[in-house]
Amino acid sequence: MSRGLNMVEQSSLHDCQVRSVTDRAASPHPEEADVHLSVCLHNIRMDFAACVTAAFVFVQEFRVSHYTDTVVVLPGETAGLPRLPNERLYLEP
Repeated sequence: MSRGLNMVEQSSLHDCQVRSVTDRAASPHPEEADVHLSVCLHNIRMDFAACVTAAFVFVQEFRVSHYTDTVVVLPGETAGLPRLPNERLYLEP
């Protein structure tokens, strides 16, 4: 018996990959510049692109419940970074 992915798992994996490529390109505020967010949570570093508005609100909210240095905005290119998950939820304080 093969231990590979069954057809449903392969299909779901393909759907996820397509969505991640689409999500990476879609900013809720395309008129704003994107910034590079680096989040360290439980010794795992995650890097995301986010529009300035969402990044500002995310940093404020994240720092309320975590250490202040666990999320930073880094200078540099954001191409190739995944979008901040649920970025639209951080558009308003």
